[in-house]
Amino acid sequence: MSSANCLLGDNLQLLCSAAAKASGVPRFSEKEYRLIIRQQPERSRVGSISEKVDRRPIDPPPIIQLVVHDPLDPFLQSYTTSPAFIMQAVLMDESGKTTLRHIKGHRAMAMSGSMVSPLHTLRDTSMAQGAYFVFSDLSVRMEGSFRLRFELFETSG
Repeated sequence: MSSANCLLGDNLQLLCSAAAKASGVPRFSEKEYRLIIRQQPERSRVGSISEKVDRRPIDPPPIIQLVVHDPLDPFLQSYTTSPAFIMQAVLMDESGKTTLRHIKGHRAMAMSGSMVSPLHTLRDTSMAQGAYFVFSDLSVRMEGSFRLRFELFETSG
């Protein structure tokens, strides 16, 4: 499994390179993975610490588009329907340096909802087919300003 970490901040487009060399898997070409923030989250209301009492999703929900470029196959489109890609959302402090997993002084998780998204094949507003990760059920359970880090994984099998 290879992964690429991307931190969402003010940049609308992030360039990520898979860790294929680190995994020891021989590749004939180095693919370029580009993540484009199609819908940037702006705010969230604090939900309850209890899982079942109150869940208030991040609004608007983050949507990230994956674009893969392979120098040996410039018209590559098979990745848009590949079940091999998944993405995980991780809550970070405002600086983006510290991962926040639990609420201070509690065992409760700092985020709730679906923190992992499979790849969805969708069409954009110009009807072009693309590969997207949608996080529609993501909630933050504590007050403050935060960043979301999205980690892209490509499973091999």
